[in-house]
Amino acid sequence: MRCSTSIRSSKSSRRQPLRLPGDAPQEGGTHERSPGDLHPQWGGRRLSVQARELLGDVLRERLGCRGVHLSCGGQGNCGACTVMVDGDAIRSCLILAIQVTGRTVETITGIACHAPGQALVEALHKAGGVQCGYCTAGIVMGVLSYLEESPSPTDVRQALSGHVCRFTGYASIVEAVGEYAAQQADHAAEYKDQP
Repeated sequence: MRCSTSIRSSKSSRRQPLRLPGDAPQEGGTHERSPGDLHPQWGGRRLSVQARELLGDVLRERLGCRGVHLSCGGQGNCGACTVMVDGDAIRSCLILAIQVTGRTVETITGIACHAPGQALVEALHKAGGVQCGYCTAGIVMGVLSYLEESPSPTDVRQALSGHVCRFTGYASIVEAVGEYAAQQADHAAEYKDQP
């Protein structure tokens, strides 16, 4: 199984127009939209999605990405459903599946099989930053995205903003993220000093 998926669209002659609630008919006709066809390069499965279907629902229910947790009822408050879209952390409960057509989508399953993801998960375990684990996937995705933009964060809590953890009290998570960021900075400095 591949670690990430690239989703692209395809025109299908078999598609039927979809009338969405709230779409007002225009004078002399109707205003119609069509469902999109998503073609994940993940096992070669072809998906047809409705125009209003959320990315989190497609990832979790159709593609079996159980690391994408849908917790806050599509409000984007908890961060548990965070995934990477073209390297940026986004809440999959707030974006339509059709909006990621042609873009690379990575879930915790893909990130955790690479060194940076593994190292952050290990740091969280070591510091006791994982209790029930429900929020961990979203936190890992958000932190990795944040540290990509700001490798030496002055406030680790900024990397955690928008992520809800009901059990750790955040102190151990902040500690783990700080240690991970320091390790990554040391590795970058070592690499830079090599001839």
